[in-house]
Amino acid sequence: MMCQTVSIVLPTHNGSRYIREAIDSCLGQSHRDLELIVVDDASKDHTPEILANYRDERLRVLRHQSNLGLPSALNTGFAASRGDFLTWISDDNSYHPRAIETMLAALNANPTVALVYAGMRLIDAQGKFIREVEAAAPAMLGTKNVVGACFLYRRAVYEVLGNYDDSLAGTEDYDYWLRTAARFSMLPITQTLYNYRVHSQSLSSQMTILETARLYDQLHTKHFGPDPGRLKQCLADLYISRAFEDYFTGHYITVAPNVLRALARDFTLLRNRGVYAILVRSLLRRFASAAPTAQV
Repeated sequence: MMCQTVSIVLPTHNGSRYIREAIDSCLGQSHRDLELIVVDDASKDHTPEILANYRDERLRVLRHQSNLGLPSALNTGFAASRGDFLTWISDDNSYHPRAIETMLAALNANPTVALVYAGMRLIDAQGKFIREVEAAAPAMLGTKNVVGACFLYRRAVYEVLGNYDDSLAGTEDYDYWLRTAARFSMLPITQTLYNYRVHSQSLSSQMTILETARLYDQLHTKHFGPDPGRLKQCLADLYISRAFEDYFTGHYITVAPNVLRALARDFTLLRNRGVYAILVRSLLRRFASAAPTAQV
């Protein structure tokens, strides 16, 4: 029987708040033939002590003596991996119990496909459900990172593409998927198999929208060439995404400003019924909460 070992790399830096949940979701997978490689990127919190308490022989811990960043931690982990199928998970997220089994089955059923990816459940800092994000078509990869955070790919991808680009911290994954799409076939899975945590301490939350837009513009220039209108469109898309995130997490006061910032860069977004709906509903909720209570 062919090897079905899956290597999961888990990079972490001061991830003690959520890392137990991430590790347990990996070791608790229905597909048992896996190795979990945790790369501790010079954590200074309780992460090392937490890792030391695990006794599962499938778990290995590698440690950087200095903080090298996410792409370098990924490269350290995959260089040590042994499996024929590869993936990685952030220290504040978690898998559905059958996530690896489901993605592996999709790869086995589609031998010409090199990478599969699935939908995600967005949750807040306390684990409360926000909304689901479906896996979009690979054809949309040229405009946004449709692969997301839940994926599995064959070792052949790593053997051909090599490392994640450590000069692209913040977009290293998107760059890797663009490189993958240029050489291999990709397939979305309809199931939702992953919990993606939205909170103030996540790497994505610590970057401003302008910083993120500039990184994406640089990445698209690298792969597709310069486009003078791309940064403006990227800002519009990011402001709309933030508006939806704020709406579903109940931060209604910032929804309208972010929608307006997006519309200032792409007014056609108002044709989107969802954008119009969150704008109107957030304003109504703000007005309702500000209305004085009648005295009896």
